[in-house]
Amino acid sequence: MKTSRITSAALLATTALLSACAQLPTGGSSAPLALGDTARGELTSNSPVNLKDGSRYQTFRLTLAADEVVRLTLAGALQGELSLHGPAGDFIGSSLGRPGYGYRSDEVVLTRRADEAGTYVLAVSGGDSDAFGPFRVSAMKVETRQGGAVVPGDEITGWLDGATNRYTLTVEDAGLFHIAQRSHELDAYLKLAGDGIQTQDDDSGGGLDARISTVLSPGEYSIETGWAQTQASGSYTLSVQRLPLPTDDALQLGGELLSGAPVTGWAAGAPLDYQLAVTQLSSVVIDMRSAQIDSYLELSGAGIFFMDDDSGPGGRGLDARIEALLPPGEYQLQAADIGGEGGLFTLLAQVTPVNLPQRLRGLPVLRDGSRHEANLAQGQRDEYRLVIAHAGRYQLDMQSQALDAALTLYSADMGAADDDSGGGLDARLDLTLEAGEYLLVAQSYDDTGAGSYSLNIQRR
Repeated sequence: MKTSRITSAALLATTALLSACAQLPTGGSSAPLALGDTARGELTSNSPVNLKDGSRYQTFRLTLAADEVVRLTLAGALQGELSLHGPAGDFIGSSLGRPGYGYRSDEVVLTRRADEAGTYVLAVSGGDSDAFGPFRVSAMKVETRQGGAVVPGDEITGWLDGATNRYTLTVEDAGLFHIAQRSHELDAYLKLAGDGIQTQDDDSGGGLDARISTVLSPGEYSIETGWAQTQASGSYTLSVQRLPLPTDDALQLGGELLSGAPVTGWAAGAPLDYQLAVTQLSSVVIDMRSAQIDSYLELSGAGIFFMDDDSGPGGRGLDARIEALLPPGEYQLQAADIGGEGGLFTLLAQVTPVNLPQRLRGLPVLRDGSRHEANLAQGQRDEYRLVIAHAGRYQLDMQSQALDAALTLYSADMGAADDDSGGGLDARLDLTLEAGEYLLVAQSYDDTGAGSYSLNIQRR
């Protein structure tokens, strides 16, 4: 039987190589870091090397009690990351170089809970092989609450570990409430229930943070904090803020909208639904203005649909305006905050009746069998007087290679619209018309296109 012999020098070299590859940090070679303290360090070309990516690192040891939550913060010139290892050298977690919510943008934060008492090792690593420089690292004990009562003005820290946490909120005076769950470790997911309200949110707080902004009446409410994706363990902050309500007669969170009567609403999360009644063919202008949110409007009804984001006259460029010619009918108006910020807005509808014969005066005339070629300017709508000599079924086509065509037909008591029924991006109206004169409007969808188009009028 053959045997192999390994010299002492070779054995030492092999052991050193394996140790360097594993690089499990040990407490004995680490600088001390106590809870509540800040330590300073610097990564240089003489610092140990992470063989994985060539970055440098320095370690610190800190003693934690079982179930103690610690927030570790890295700041300074170094572009780096934090990682924490348990008493047995096992990997606990890493900051991945992400700034933490609520801290300076040049700080990196790692928050973890100790599963057992013992000495933990914190590693400060450069972001890459070229990252060097001085840094500060601090450790702070965090008091967490996984449930109980919260009141307006509270901002508490909680810890999730595979199960949601529930808090109770007692509202004594009605108000506008911001309830936010923020985390630098989790994709926050927030639920609110009580007094006929049941709502939830994932990312309205910006990034992966959750926020519910709504009006709450006096009563008892349940707040549930959770997570939206696979990461189910980590810290978060839960804050509750109350803002005073406007006067009771000014706040209208949906319902009937009357011409010339401005209303104040609160947009957050789901759109608010308003109803607008138009009794005769009218020119309608609806403005949604706010100093706090990015306004958004959608209007639908009588086969017609309009939407707008930023066409309002406000100086911020974030107000919404819909200008439309509407036939008689009941219309649904949705007012929303497209930016997800949540806040107050004012809504005003102005409905002005239109004299159709007067509106048709001087417009280009189209008849049965007409074929008309034209060019649509950016943001414009072309109007025509359509003369129907005999009642019957008619097909009206708008075709274009340059724009997304849209057609709307009006009489004194009806309206019809179409976008893509002509195939592709062409518009087609196929309907029965009585003898008379109509207003035909040719435009691009959302008023965003321009270019040449053709109109064809045929009796079927």
